[in-house]
Amino acid sequence: MRRRTRLAVLVALGLVAAALAGTLALRQSRFGDRLRHGTLGETGPGGVRVDRPLADRAIAIPGDGPDLAADVWLPGGAAGQARAAILLVHGNRGEGSASPFYRLLARRLADRGALVLSMNLRGYGASAPAPAGRAVRASDLLEDVERGRAALDELAPAGVPRGTVGHSLGANLVLRLPPRAGWRAVAIEPGARLRERVVVPPAPELETFAEKLRGNLRGPAHDLEAVRALYRDLDPEIAADPVAASTVLLIQGRRIDPAALASIQAAAAARPGCLLMLVDSADHEFGAAGLGSWVVFPGRLVDRLAEAVGAFVATGTTAIAT
Repeated sequence: MRRRTRLAVLVALGLVAAALAGTLALRQSRFGDRLRHGTLGETGPGGVRVDRPLADRAIAIPGDGPDLAADVWLPGGAAGQARAAILLVHGNRGEGSASPFYRLLARRLADRGALVLSMNLRGYGASAPAPAGRAVRASDLLEDVERGRAALDELAPAGVPRGTVGHSLGANLVLRLPPRAGWRAVAIEPGARLRERVVVPPAPELETFAEKLRGNLRGPAHDLEAVRALYRDLDPEIAADPVAASTVLLIQGRRIDPAALASIQAAAAARPGCLLMLVDSADHEFGAAGLGSWVVFPGRLVDRLAEAVGAFVATGTTAIAT
């Protein structure tokens, strides 16, 4: 009898905890984004559901190399006239462009009148794995981005301003792209202090970066030297060759240590005409910690990010103070 009573009490406590967790998560979601978007999990604690935004259609990006998948987000959610055309390049996440942060940002950019092509690099998301035989190099990923730019050129109306927007690993790629007439570039949260963290021995975070790359990028194995070479070639503090003629907007979260900020400032200084904008951010993906792995993306942060990126691609300036 005591055992049954104890079991009943534990079950009741579990149900109460689940209900409280669901209520708290729902409040976090509503606080972060009162309209419709906001979490890493489609179903969070207590069964609370918050749908991810969905693209208008999926396409394949043609060209040499592995098959690349991409999503198209139409301006205003319909076939309206675009005020800008944006290629969105994801970071080192296994889901690629399907990761919630990129879906949220793509939807917000489209809501502001941009035609958005959210691509997947080789080995990520719905794209084909990277070919076997050798580790992926920076030049391979840059080739993928060039294919994405060509695909966006085919989709976008003539005369509409174009921009390549990357986050994290994608931002490092954007900072290495050669200039292209009529295109602007936006790098959001590129890797800071890569030289001391990953490249130059003792490189204390090399193993961590290697494990993340192996876990997210489908394809050949990457030993430590291959990972070191990849990030050495994508070091944002090294100026692009040739130096991009188009203006670059470099966006970095405010909540970083002085050494990381100095690295980002050096990256901006290496590119004449580069604008550096510091914005509030709770973490690397502009999310706020929820319960466990359930993460809320505060709507005000994503909205501010989309406003700055969309305005910059369309006009070359942003009304938000840098």
